[in-house]
Amino acid sequence: MLLPPEALPDFAVLGTAGEGAFGTVLVVRDQTGVLMALKVLQLGNHTDRERAALVSIRSRPAKHPGLIDIYHVGTAATGHLYYTMPLADPATSALPGEEGYVPRTLGRHLKDHGPLGPAALGALADPLLDTVLWLHANGIAHRDIKPGNILFIGGAPKLADLGLACSSEGENRPAGTPTYLPPDGATGADADLYALGKVLYECATGADPDSYPSLPRAFLAGPWKSAGPAFNRFLHKACAPMAADRFASVPEFRQAL
Repeated sequence: MLLPPEALPDFAVLGTAGEGAFGTVLVVRDQTGVLMALKVLQLGNHTDRERAALVSIRSRPAKHPGLIDIYHVGTAATGHLYYTMPLADPATSALPGEEGYVPRTLGRHLKDHGPLGPAALGALADPLLDTVLWLHANGIAHRDIKPGNILFIGGAPKLADLGLACSSEGENRPAGTPTYLPPDGATGADADLYALGKVLYECATGADPDSYPSLPRAFLAGPWKSAGPAFNRFLHKACAPMAADRFASVPEFRQAL
């Protein structure tokens, strides 16, 4: 979704970084020459939900560094809500603002480089768990944790796309990407942990998340040969069909991992 130039008079639009169900992420240059990402939302009821999510995150006195920064929230001349963020590291040789720029998400990283070994998986999971712990401690559920919403900025993983974030206690309707939703319909913090389990399955095995709980034949023959059986037991609990059988909190999840 591209808006006419007069709708965003403070920015020069250089290209598109991504498309989502409710909005588009643009590459823009502000009036000082700084490049950044700008997400512009389609008009609809989801606008109020995403604005509320931004308020919920930004009203906290100390935001966690594992969440993507939100520089500015505004309304375009056309009435569209937008907000600006740092750009993700490039996944290819094309830099932000150049034709062919592709943001480095976890999904793109796995596509380009294949599955992660135990050490690399631990290095990724640890800051993500810290970020999710901060969200849950502040009464917020992200509700859309998936590889496409984990960006690398300065080489560090950042949890992005806060459009579905809400009170971890006040929302009882499932929301998010179906592949990463608990089959029992659980919501809130519990759903975040289930989704994170599916993400780690995807990272370690290289398999499509819909293939869970199947393990590729090559999984136990590579870097996971010794740790694979224990990791598989961890996954069976993290992604159990019923909430009572899953991890109850981030610290419990982290300890088992």
